[in-house]
Amino acid sequence: MELDIDSMLAEGALIVEWPERITPVLPLDELRINMDLIAEEQRQMRFKAKGPHHDQILSELQQALFGVS
Repeated sequence: MELDIDSMLAEGALIVEWPERITPVLPLDELRINMDLIAEEQRQMRFKAKGPHHDQILSELQQALFGVS
């Protein structure tokens, strides 16, 4: 089975579970969100931006949520 990552990205956001399995075909610019299990009903989210577009998105999110960038 062949993945057409470029056409999927052209449609909008792409969510990939286990991205380390397909890292070579993913774009270099990305906004990565890691979700970790803390407790049965509690998760921790960690965000990492790569590239100016995603840096801006993360900065705006930090400003909206915490009042800092």
